[in-house]
Amino acid sequence: MQKKQTMGSQLQQLLATVSTHGNQHVCEIERDLAQTNMLLDEAVRKLGNSFLAIHQGLTSYQNLTTNIPDAGLADQLATLQTEINQHINAAVTGLQFQDMTSQLINKMTKHIAELHDVFAVMDRSDRQIPAVAEDAVIVEILNNMNTDLERQQLVFDDLSRKIVSQRHLESGDIELF
Repeated sequence: MQKKQTMGSQLQQLLATVSTHGNQHVCEIERDLAQTNMLLDEAVRKLGNSFLAIHQGLTSYQNLTTNIPDAGLADQLATLQTEINQHINAAVTGLQFQDMTSQLINKMTKHIAELHDVFAVMDRSDRQIPAVAEDAVIVEILNNMNTDLERQQLVFDDLSRKIVSQRHLESGDIELF
């Protein structure tokens, strides 16, 4: 009888400890992801504003240089402005990766929420393993936990099918979920 008490209580303690520590780590990850997303949004907002200001400055510059009497110099300035505009457009395309990064962060956040649910299965009040229990009781509780985890696996499988596969800055190969 002592062995069953030890097995049941030890198993319950193990599940509760895994649940508690798992949730602590997941909470830290959630906070870090939220802060990453906030910092990314702020950086992209500032970059976007800077690119718009550069574009407006170049437009004003072009308007001033159109009245230059030296045609060769005006052509060189126009060519330079075209090159700068191309670089700005390429940079703006790069900024579009912020949106995909945000989508990935949101996807990770959903996975983390699912992890909370997995850990909760191990520590549900109706799934507590009594300190004194027959093997059949322990097996039934573990079977119920496994059934809950199998249901959550289906949710995970559905969530994992949705991918973001953009790996290059070139346009045309974006596969968002």
